[in-house]
Amino acid sequence: MRVLLVENDKMIIKIIANCLLSRDCAVVSIQNGYDALKVASEEHFDAIISNVFLTQLSGLEFIGKLSTSNSLRPPVYVISKTPNEDLEFEAYQLGAIDFITIPFDPVLLIEKMISDQENRLQKNAPHINQK
Repeated sequence: MRVLLVENDKMIIKIIANCLLSRDCAVVSIQNGYDALKVASEEHFDAIISNVFLTQLSGLEFIGKLSTSNSLRPPVYVISKTPNEDLEFEAYQLGAIDFITIPFDPVLLIEKMISDQENRLQKNAPHINQK
C-alpha cells in the first residue's frame, strides 16, 4: 500500500512513517498542503493521512481541492491535535473516512487503513460467473 502522509510535525511523521514501513507500506511525507496537492495530483496513492492544521493550505482545504481535482481520490484519514466537532464534521463533509485526535495509537490507524484497503479491493474485484 502506498500512503501520502501530510503532516508538519516531524515527530508525528517519524512515528506514523515507521509504523507504515513496518507493515511494508510505501510512504511519501509532505509538510504543507500545496506541495501535497501537487504530489497527489501527479502520483497514485492508496490512502492519505492529513493533519487538519498545515502551513500554506489547511488540511481541510487540501481535502476539498483534492476531491475536486481527482475523481479516483484515495481514502483520506484526518488527524488533529485539537478535538473539534466542527472540524470533524467538515472533514466528513469533504469525504474523510475517519477523524482521529492526537494522541492515538498509530498501529491501530495502520491496521484500519490496511483493512479498509482490502475491503475496497474485494468490493471492486470482478465477480466470476459460476455455472
